[in-house]
Amino acid sequence: GAGMTPERRQMQVRIPPGVDNGTRLRLRGEGEAGRHAGLNGDLFIEVQIESHPVLCRRGQDLLYQIELSFVEAALGQAIKVPSLNGEIPVTVPPGTQSGAVFSLSGEGLPNLKNRKRGDLLVEVSLKTPTHLTPRQEELLKEFLALEEHEPSLN
Repeated sequence: GAGMTPERRQMQVRIPPGVDNGTRLRLRGEGEAGRHAGLNGDLFIEVQIESHPVLCRRGQDLLYQIELSFVEAALGQAIKVPSLNGEIPVTVPPGTQSGAVFSLSGEGLPNLKNRKRGDLLVEVSLKTPTHLTPRQEELLKEFLALEEHEPSLN
């Protein structure tokens, strides 16, 4: 009697890069039909983002956490960091401390308003070995003895 019939249809919707959880997209004229031959309403879509298995989102920045052995951190290490555009080589400098954060500028997510990209942050944590071979234990004791005579910590 109202001159309308219910209809379901599938639509393809372009999701802009950089949207976050809860972002509402508005599709003008794709909602319910207007009453008395009025214009169609708008359709609103609320975006829910699935978590990435390796990268964490912090606004427009992405966070990657990596564990290094204390030897790798002390001597420095070349690593590959996953990004949205493939792996990026990064050199961790000698003497890197646990909790150090390296910023790769422009490797994060784009801002919806100005398309400027966030950063990819690489956070280092150090892992301590739990099972040492007798040789490793011997070398660490030798290192400790050298440290007592010539401390390298600042």
